[in-house]
Amino acid sequence: MLELYIEKLKKSYPKNSKIVVAMSGGVDSSVTASLIHRAGFETIGITLQLYRSGDPSRNKTCCSGKDIKDAQNVAFQEDFKHYILDYTQKFKEKVIDDFVDTYESGATPIPCGRCNQYIKFGYLLDFCKTVNADFLVTGHYVKKIQNELFRGEDTFKDQSYFLALTTKEQLKMLDFPLASINKSEVRTMAKELNLVVATKYESMDICFIPDGDYKGFLKRMRPEIFKPGNVISDNNEILGTHNGLAGYTVGQRKGLNLPNGPWFVKELRTDSNELVVCKKEQLYEQCFFVNEINLLVDESYFENKEVQIQVRSRQTPAFGMFFVKEKKVVFNSPQEAICKGQICAFYNENQLLGGCIIETVKNKDFFA
Repeated sequence: MLELYIEKLKKSYPKNSKIVVAMSGGVDSSVTASLIHRAGFETIGITLQLYRSGDPSRNKTCCSGKDIKDAQNVAFQEDFKHYILDYTQKFKEKVIDDFVDTYESGATPIPCGRCNQYIKFGYLLDFCKTVNADFLVTGHYVKKIQNELFRGEDTFKDQSYFLALTTKEQLKMLDFPLASINKSEVRTMAKELNLVVATKYESMDICFIPDGDYKGFLKRMRPEIFKPGNVISDNNEILGTHNGLAGYTVGQRKGLNLPNGPWFVKELRTDSNELVVCKKEQLYEQCFFVNEINLLVDESYFENKEVQIQVRSRQTPAFGMFFVKEKKVVFNSPQEAICKGQICAFYNENQLLGGCIIETVKNKDFFA
């Protein structure tokens, strides 16, 4: 399988291509870089220093001290160039600060989407142009065909949702060699290549919060946003108190400790510092408004046409309509726990049509 895939890659790019590979230190990007190099292309591995990890030995992170060392070891083992770019300040401004600001505003952030949007396919792409690279490739599980994006073959690992803010201009230089294979095959190739990361764990947590304690992180970054307030039902009955809205997300059930439950978080009212909860049947909404619209097809594509809409990374898309000029999305039927701040991605079957950020959610009877 390894040799067959290398032969396939040889036909994927012009013979003398200079290819930059974004290397996070994980299995996927390491295999990608190794395959590109073994296919005979000039290969430059780039690893980004994005934050300072307090525990460099943690093995479920991304772009930490240990990950940088792993990427270096792969490049040394395979004998291609490798560089480290310090993007800590850029990452703080575009990802970490946005993460904290979004929670403070009563919404739920999408740090992986922001990192792709600004860091990997923004600043790093700019760097690639300065070294006259022909392509920037990554280990994302997503397929590119003639400057259009599609879900990867491995549906469980598909990462197209997190690339919904990637622009058509950025796509011209991007490519994703793992599009047609699945994770188990990548693991097998890593072992065949004898890479030092072949058995490395997946990065599961938010990369800059490796212990998974995002509330603790927010308290350290901005303790003033944790102000106690009332928990109220959706008919304004006071049920209890909370210790800060930033510790909750729409749809949350655990940790509420309220009588006569179960209750679910429905809304975070930052103006009055109230946490609104409801029963599960009241958690469904049908209409919302968006901003930061990024389309990979012409705007006219959405006119009078149903598309598949995905508002969470692991949600099964549901049919609805996107009214581009009004910046309004309407599902055919109500959907559970639509969160402000999350990506809304549009699909036609497996093709990614574009995306945006959810701004304001309206109740299921709102169609004005």
